[in-house]
Amino acid sequence: HLKMGISRTIREALYFETVKLVTVKNIKLGFIHKTLQFLVIVYVCVFAIWYKSGYQGHSDIDGVVFTKVKGVSMSNEPGNPVYDASDLVIPASENKAVFIATRKLTTRQHRGTCADDSVPDKNKCVSDRDCRTGGNETSNGYLTGECDNSTKYCVISGWCPVENPNLPHTEFSGIQDWTLFMRSEVSYVEWDNSTFNNGDKTEIGYNIFAVHTMLNETDVKGALHTGAILRVSLDWTCDLNVGGCLPKYEFKRVDNEGNSSGSIGYNFRDVQYITQNGKDQERLVTKYYGVSYEKTERK
Repeated sequence: HLKMGISRTIREALYFETVKLVTVKNIKLGFIHKTLQFLVIVYVCVFAIWYKSGYQGHSDIDGVVFTKVKGVSMSNEPGNPVYDASDLVIPASENKAVFIATRKLTTRQHRGTCADDSVPDKNKCVSDRDCRTGGNETSNGYLTGECDNSTKYCVISGWCPVENPNLPHTEFSGIQDWTLFMRSEVSYVEWDNSTFNNGDKTEIGYNIFAVHTMLNETDVKGALHTGAILRVSLDWTCDLNVGGCLPKYEFKRVDNEGNSSGSIGYNFRDVQYITQNGKDQERLVTKYYGVSYEKTERK
């Protein structure tokens, strides 16, 4: 049995296969077969190679975006003082972003105790029994357990008075007409080839864009009132064989995505301390609303 098994294994190892060709004499099947072959050839040659440039290589990019803001606004403060980009671009330089203030609210505060009436439905009281001690939901300070008889709100220990969003804000008019100059320079790493969008001209729509154009919506006034976050995308997809490459700009507001109205807009606070006798006795808290431009670049 062992000898027979070895003999069979040797014979099977020496066997080989060949392709058997069959001619199908059917016009209908032949037409379908040749049509499918033709479609495959058209897809590969026309779509994949010619239209999609499948014969070309692709490269990652390494680039930088330089921005400059220009504009002048008049405020509603007494005397209607004028503000320019040096005043309202905060901070003056920011990595991959630009912020333009559209309105602000400044509160002068000192360390002490006061009623926390910043949120109408929080910390209401009739007597001390309605107020607890410790942490506070509004994050304005620590609750003392006392009720302020004049306002009927619980008293906190912290920076006083608390910020009142119902007070008149400083408004900056004309921000919608401010412009943002964007120069983008990129290098295609694979081929050591670089290009930029500055050239010999600066013009609207080429490398200068107005605020109202970038917001691209009918309620520009509302966006400037609440603030907004705008994603600025630069698409540097380019055929280097043709040349003359320029980026495609896309502006999209992202803070109003979704259904949560409480998160719409953009603002932040800046603090300046007033020191007396070596101690921070007072501070100025300024809440800025404005448009934040977040820049992204893709190949």
